[in-house]
Amino acid sequence: MSNKAGLTVRVKRSAQVIMPLIFSSLDRIEVISQAMELRRFGKGNKRTWYRARPFMKADIIALIVTGFLVGLGLWLFVVNQGRFYNPFH
Repeated sequence: MSNKAGLTVRVKRSAQVIMPLIFSSLDRIEVISQAMELRRFGKGNKRTWYRARPFMKADIIALIVTGFLVGLGLWLFVVNQGRFYNPFH
């Protein structure tokens, strides 16, 4: 692709680099468009791939444990006056 080569040689060498990029991009576009079509993208106002699910017992337990840990962290932050490690108390 140097300037010393003739115009036809430079075009051929550029095509050797550009053509695989174009074909791989077209292949990826085809895969994405098929996935969108299978999910019925654009057919209605609502998205079709999200579904509301009711809370299970494990979800409630995870929320309670997370809330407890956050509360414990806040309490320790207040007790230690904002310091992460307090060796004097």
